[in-house]
Amino acid sequence: MTLKRAFILLVLGLFVYLGLYTWNERTGCLDTLAENTGLEVIGIILSPVDWLATGVSDTWNRYVDLVNVREERDVLAERLENATAVINTLQEDKRELKRLRELMSFSPPPNWTPIGARVIGVRVGPQAALNSIILDKGFSNGALPGTPAVTKQGVVGQVLRSSPHFSTVLLVNDPSCRIAVVSQDTRFPGIISGQGAGKPLTVYYVPPNAQVKIGEYLVTSGLDGLFPKGVPVAWVESAQPSDTSPFQAVTAWPLAPLNELEEVLLLQPAAGRKENPFNRFSDELAFPPPETPEIFKQPVLPLNAVPSPDRSISSKPPMDIQPSLPRTVN
Repeated sequence: MTLKRAFILLVLGLFVYLGLYTWNERTGCLDTLAENTGLEVIGIILSPVDWLATGVSDTWNRYVDLVNVREERDVLAERLENATAVINTLQEDKRELKRLRELMSFSPPPNWTPIGARVIGVRVGPQAALNSIILDKGFSNGALPGTPAVTKQGVVGQVLRSSPHFSTVLLVNDPSCRIAVVSQDTRFPGIISGQGAGKPLTVYYVPPNAQVKIGEYLVTSGLDGLFPKGVPVAWVESAQPSDTSPFQAVTAWPLAPLNELEEVLLLQPAAGRKENPFNRFSDELAFPPPETPEIFKQPVLPLNAVPSPDRSISSKPPMDIQPSLPRTVN
């Protein structure tokens, strides 16, 4: 390109610039076009940056929210566990209160005081020597051997052995347990004994002419000197003549839930009641115990005792009586 042509192009470009400048000053179209173009370019450049920043910010916020939600979830889970434990404790307390109210609704016989005891151990089944339960009351609390154990439903058993603070109760379904009973309706007597866990009780010595009703209750007769009279023990399941005994073969089932025992009542007699066995009749017959006849107040002489002339008792054998020696047979 020659210098002339370059000069001409420069002059033309100057005239075009001046013309466009003058036209833009009058109309402002170029400024508007430049502004719009610049904004579009800046928007195109900044939009991805803003999208990326927004995405990162949202992701971080979601992460923080998830962390907070996890912490809140852990807190709520812990509160739920605590609330569940409290509810379970309250429900157990409610059931225990219901059981204790039912237990304390038992009306003890006159001159007998109930003592509440909690079952802390059970020994039943073929591996146990005795069908028994262990209570948290001992002889320091009045749980002496022979003390009756009952519930609202009926007799549980009697204390077999006791320590100062614990005791073992022999259940009524144990073969070693014996309780004197009488039927509630027909009033036939008998001795009830167990045959083991899960088996019916056996009623011994029921007269053959006794009118035994199926389903009637057997209550304590009080003749054994340990149990008060009138406490329910069992209900009659069957009665039939025995092939090997002159008495009837009677079976019964205990009224007390022996497999569900948690609390029992120990019946403690009034002070001095056990010193005289006739006291149990005084409540029912309303007369004092009979006096001992004079003949039984006399001293009993030994078989080898011989009265002396001065009426004193001599424990020496008579002089004319010599012990015989065994003879030797040749």
